[in-house]
Amino acid sequence: MGSNLRHLYEFGHFKLSEMEGLISKEGHVVPLTPKALDLLLALLKGHGRVLTKQELLDTVWPGIVVDDNNLPTQIATLRKAIGPGYVETVSRRGYRFAAEVREKWEDLASPSRPPEDAPANFQTLLKITDLVEVASHPGRIAGRPFVWALLAGTALAVLAMIGLAFRHHGGARQPLARTAIGRFLARATSEGGSFREIKLDHVPSELLITPDGKKLYAFEYYSRLITVLDCSSLKVKSIITLPSTPQSAFMTRDGKRIYVGLLVDGVMVVDSEHDRVLDRRLPTGGTVFGLAVTPDEQKLFLAMGSAGLKRLSLGTGKSRLLSEVACPVSVGIHPDGNELYVSYQCGGPGGRSGHDAVEIYDVNSEKTLATVNGPPMVGGVVSFAPDTPYVLLPGRDACLAPKYDHVGCLSVPSTVYHLLNSADHKVAKTLTMPWEEMMGVFAPAGRRIVFSDKFVSVVDPLRDTLLERYSRVGERYGRAAFAPMGNRMFIPVSPTGLLVLDTLDQRCLPPAQGLFNLYSGDGTLDDERQAQPLVSEGGIEFAPGLIGQAFRFNGKDGPLRARYWGACGGCDASWSESLYVKFAGLEGEMTILERGHYERDPEHRLLKSGNNRITLETGDRLTPGPSISSSGPISAGKWHHLAVVTQGGELRLYIDGNMTGRVKLPPIGTFDASKVPGGAYVGATHKGTNFLNGLVDELAFYNRALSPAEIKAAYELTLHGPCSPSQTQ
Repeated sequence: MGSNLRHLYEFGHFKLSEMEGLISKEGHVVPLTPKALDLLLALLKGHGRVLTKQELLDTVWPGIVVDDNNLPTQIATLRKAIGPGYVETVSRRGYRFAAEVREKWEDLASPSRPPEDAPANFQTLLKITDLVEVASHPGRIAGRPFVWALLAGTALAVLAMIGLAFRHHGGARQPLARTAIGRFLARATSEGGSFREIKLDHVPSELLITPDGKKLYAFEYYSRLITVLDCSSLKVKSIITLPSTPQSAFMTRDGKRIYVGLLVDGVMVVDSEHDRVLDRRLPTGGTVFGLAVTPDEQKLFLAMGSAGLKRLSLGTGKSRLLSEVACPVSVGIHPDGNELYVSYQCGGPGGRSGHDAVEIYDVNSEKTLATVNGPPMVGGVVSFAPDTPYVLLPGRDACLAPKYDHVGCLSVPSTVYHLLNSADHKVAKTLTMPWEEMMGVFAPAGRRIVFSDKFVSVVDPLRDTLLERYSRVGERYGRAAFAPMGNRMFIPVSPTGLLVLDTLDQRCLPPAQGLFNLYSGDGTLDDERQAQPLVSEGGIEFAPGLIGQAFRFNGKDGPLRARYWGACGGCDASWSESLYVKFAGLEGEMTILERGHYERDPEHRLLKSGNNRITLETGDRLTPGPSISSSGPISAGKWHHLAVVTQGGELRLYIDGNMTGRVKLPPIGTFDASKVPGGAYVGATHKGTNFLNGLVDELAFYNRALSPAEIKAAYELTLHGPCSPSQTQ
């Protein structure tokens, strides 16, 4: 069935939603234990057939040996809840459902209004303020239906609507990556590359990976299934069926257990060494929207929505209410194990609508250390940067949704996040993005953040630079998870299941020493070194390139312009330019790069001539200088590496790793800022002529002279060696 349909069973005056695992009678939720509900569902799916005791045991308690009295006890519970005449005992054979059962599928494609059969107390429950609007509900992958039945019964059930947005990305602490990790998206977005996809029956809401990196657990909070993936073979290892609908999950630091917060009541434990559900249920008294376990596995902290914040002792089973403040939706423990971060909606302690609070507790004393409130913020999942002091606080749509006051927003509309310094509990930096990326998580080593929703975006938070960005039509992306070494990233994707991306080896990237700025073309005009972003003066697009994506020029309009500092303006007597180019056609003269003229920098232009030679023209416009050209013609559809090096009073041109020629720097004419624009132009002259038809990738400016060996290595590694597209996929 399509993802916008809800499967219902109807009998008598009852309705049972298989998706939510809830049963109602005339619009009112019928309280039923999870096992009794599972038993009812099994009987309904039997369509009047007699089910043996063993069949029911295998269905309701899969893989678990239970007492002989369990089944009769749950049958009695079920009959008491729904009344007599529905469940029939067939002597010496088993049980069957005796009443007429009707199946139907309900369209939930338009969640802007309640379904006609919403529970009778629905309108009253909606009066609770500061709920996340359904239309902008960012925690769901696109196309997933909104679960109206969650809103039935009590105000706590209403808060389930909020809870769907916020999943704790907990789990074992990921160690610092031991190898230099390159770009996350480059291998998949390069020419010949593709995202590896794992087809799943459900789109994961949350991913947990064991500390040894061997297994991944994919949770889907609309079902009871956990998909266990072998991270080496990328094959599904097993499917775990939970006895009740999950709402949150947390993996212990050693990776041996997963604590699962349930939608109705309680916490289940999954033995992740043997991939089985333990026959142990910790009562909580309500929905568990978020949970976190201390490293010593002695305490369990629970975000309980309207029931506040609780602590459960795993040794004694005793619980303590830490705060009665409503709407905690996520909890997380800092990697050092000493601080608990509690993210609220509905304002939280000292907060208000659109300015929700984050409260910080001492894990040992369970006393409040600090409260963060005031910045524009809508509560969600907190992410920690391993081995750095930074904590990522989601502001989400606080600067985007019209219902908020947008006080303190740096720009509107935008998605907002805050970097908190855990040393002093103060906001160190606010990140704003013009696109909707509602989920963010630190990558291992804490130097990059991966945001996801409509796009997958990789950001350097300290430089405030967009490093990579990608999307495909019709897809939405969930919160990323990383292999412990940081060399592989998993991303939930709707509608297919799971994307797997292996990071590029950093050796395949341009040399870092003396790199003044780098324009990678990976879906962004930003400079990796934060010198200055490129300015598009036309219809620049991105296309699969040599390393990740590249800038695509159409041969008709629109160069890219690098301002003065963006083109290493003011660099000393030794500097270099490096790039890769591929021509889509060879008609006419095409400008690859034109460098502006400054008091100390001569002008030059790198181009493809009319006779299909790579040419370097020198001199300023008033006093043309000598030129260098390749000895033979180049061809279309082939990547070439070009480098221009200035050293010792001369310019040198390198083509495909070899020096083609050198010329003395020509005399510098009079600088006239009114006639000569600054910086550099890529893909055309400053006058908008000689447009490039093709791709440019890895445009780099150095404040030193690259050595012949470095230039040769860049050509060999990327075009013919282990970093070539054919080798990196």
